[in-house]
Amino acid sequence: MQSSYNDLAVATANLRGMDIAELIDFAIAKKSKADFAKAELEVINAEIQDRAINFQEDRHIKFTEWHGSEKALATVTVASTMDILNIVKLKDVLGKELVDEKIRVKQDIKYDIDASFKRALIALILDDYDDKMSIDEVIDATEWCVGNPEKKATIKKKLKGDYKKDKKVILDALNLSDEQIDIDTELFIIYQIKNFELIKAYFDIDRLDEVKELVKRYVTVDETAKIGLKAI
Repeated sequence: MQSSYNDLAVATANLRGMDIAELIDFAIAKKSKADFAKAELEVINAEIQDRAINFQEDRHIKFTEWHGSEKALATVTVASTMDILNIVKLKDVLGKELVDEKIRVKQDIKYDIDASFKRALIALILDDYDDKMSIDEVIDATEWCVGNPEKKATIKKKLKGDYKKDKKVILDALNLSDEQIDIDTELFIIYQIKNFELIKAYFDIDRLDEVKELVKRYVTVDETAKIGLKAI
């Protein structure tokens, strides 16, 4: 009986007219269909994710947005998770005052880390920063704002090193859609420059290599790819 419910829409079904056995059969049919669809979606997502990771590795970026043929969007990002192995030693390396201010120890031995400090730590450990380029150099190289210093100043002021927010800032300023221009590489460089700005705010640049090696002993970072699908 369950198979007869597979293609029956809930919106058109007379649920009130069904007895309890029919409702259960209907529910199980829908659950089976949903479970199968979920399994299929996982396979499709894995293929999209594999292609996106290869694309990102080729271009040395961590964020990708691809459009479907119609109103659909896939976003693939590489997310980082951090774990502190030895808080006492970390205080020795970075200073007790800074660590106590930016990291709170919870009762279940989890750490609530200030967002910007966490981003700086992860960037430091993964070498995920750019200390050679500047935002000005990135914008000038793209020729986005030739002859328009006001536009350049507006873009610079709003850039945060956040892929989606920065993408919107730039596309809005240029009055373009992401289908008209590919700025993923520039966005990644901006993200890394902003990471270095945070690193400079928290760590001694003159001792950066030394600090980095010491921090790596006491803090671990894992990276995983995540995919998001959205109908737009």
